[in-house]
Amino acid sequence: MRQTHSTRPAGHLELKHTGYWYIIVRTKHEFRSINTQTKDRAEAEMKLEAFLSEIRRQKEDACAAIPLAKVWSQYERSPNAYRHDEQAKHKKRSAWLYVAEWMRDNHPEVDEASKITVAIANEYMNHYRESNTAGTCNNKLKFFTGMFNALQRDGVVETNPWLSVKRYPKDNHTRRELTAGEVGRILSVAATMGGEWHSLIMVGLYTGLRLGDCCMLDWKDIDLAHMIVQVIPRKTKKYACGQPVTIPIHPQLLGVLERIPLDGRRGFVLGEMADLYQRHRSLLTNRISEMFTAAGIETSIMIEGRTRPTPYATFHSLRHSFVSFATNSGVPLPVVQSIVGHHSSAMTRHYYHANEEALRKAVDAVPDFEETSRPLQPVVKRGRGRPRKNSTAAASVPPVPAPQAASVPPAPPLVPQTPRPAPQTPPRPPTLATVPCCGVPPKGAQEPAGKPAQRGTRSLVERMKEAMTLFKEGMITEDEFSALRRQILSTA
Repeated sequence: MRQTHSTRPAGHLELKHTGYWYIIVRTKHEFRSINTQTKDRAEAEMKLEAFLSEIRRQKEDACAAIPLAKVWSQYERSPNAYRHDEQAKHKKRSAWLYVAEWMRDNHPEVDEASKITVAIANEYMNHYRESNTAGTCNNKLKFFTGMFNALQRDGVVETNPWLSVKRYPKDNHTRRELTAGEVGRILSVAATMGGEWHSLIMVGLYTGLRLGDCCMLDWKDIDLAHMIVQVIPRKTKKYACGQPVTIPIHPQLLGVLERIPLDGRRGFVLGEMADLYQRHRSLLTNRISEMFTAAGIETSIMIEGRTRPTPYATFHSLRHSFVSFATNSGVPLPVVQSIVGHHSSAMTRHYYHANEEALRKAVDAVPDFEETSRPLQPVVKRGRGRPRKNSTAAASVPPVPAPQAASVPPAPPLVPQTPRPAPQTPPRPPTLATVPCCGVPPKGAQEPAGKPAQRGTRSLVERMKEAMTLFKEGMITEDEFSALRRQILSTA
């Protein structure tokens, strides 16, 4: 159940030790104690009612004085407003201005924030849902609710109509992964575009990072000595408390990084892409979409109930491909989750797309029980005495032919007989003469006939390591180890 913050002024009288009545106003953000300058209870109650009426009148005037176009400015000045960064602030402001424009075109009578009703808020969200995903609509609804909660605490609006709007169920649609052939075509097209486009695709493919993290990748995040990339994802930075993800550097990605000269390994790894991402992000995404289209990949599809195409294959598909390739290759899901920076395995499973080959391997892993099974002989029950002459059951059952020993194997016993194990004598510790260690036969031992000697097939270091292992495990004594070492050195 959602909590609502009432804006109705609440106050009561309190008698102090001096004998005077005080008006006490206590809210979530304010506490005031006002002396009525009287000791009469009835007169103090009249002053309390006049004080509350004046506060209500001021709030009603404030509610009627805020047009839709100035709601954002009022929200920015509010002490209860959530402090967004500059990029998020720009998005929130644009979202509210779009609401004000839609209200002006569809409900011109709603020219103030206090005139927005629950029905109008529902109508706008249904309109916004036609061209956006359920997640985007829920995020916008969450922002509008928080903004009007802050305005309600400030007394700008009486009620919050966005609180009564229900959230939309999640969509099943997601961006798809790319096949190996599609990735190859994308890299071929990126190589012809010049600049850092090919390197951008390689970074996204072999790290699984998002577009912003790939463009803003800094050299201080790369440790070539330990062959790892440690970066704090921009999307989850405020939720993960600055926890970085560690990504091993793939050999193909290492080749891309080593092509950059030593004097240029400072600042952004992809300077051109970082500039485009910061200044002209729409141009960057449009060029990537053109790259995918030139590679023969459909970037968007139409979904029933929406008026605009929905993204289907974008740069984020490289992240889906990274998770799918790693998981289908046998990498445990928790390891993939740690690399991509997901905080729950459910999100990693959302990114995982099982290919046909992996599914076929999983099915083929089940053994064939039909070949290993053996048909059992039917058991025929025989009575103690002779069968009756007039028995219809005995006459209807045909005689069972006797089994042939050459064609049908005997049926296994119903209760398997466990053979009694033979008494075993404890094995004697091996001696130098009986241990064929390190490819060197013991002195006086005869090599088997028909097999060539394998005396030079293993290196000296390997044979010495094996001899040391036998000594550490207690299979040979120290004198035997010294003799065996001299024997290995003599045959080197």
